[in-house]
Amino acid sequence: MPNVIEVSMCAAAVVESAADSNPQVPNTQLKRTECKVDQSELLTVPEAAERLRISKWMLYNLIRSRRLSTVKIGDRRLVPVAAIRTLLAELQEEAA
Repeated sequence: MPNVIEVSMCAAAVVESAADSNPQVPNTQLKRTECKVDQSELLTVPEAAERLRISKWMLYNLIRSRRLSTVKIGDRRLVPVAAIRTLLAELQEEAA
């Protein structure tokens, strides 16, 4: 009976090529699952904090100090991906 490996669509091609190049694993089958990749232009505060790998409190401090621009839609505060790129460029300039 063949082994079944579950991988996301994102990693399936890498695993397939590894299995093809390894003759010691001839009975391996891949079970593909979907991979979620967020392509949104606007992120929630928790999503933006996760993307920057900081706490949401640190993110709120960046917003309050006007280092990170946001948009407000209704009661929701959203962070444009472009604003994150701008912040990162400014931080790289400061570090140089």
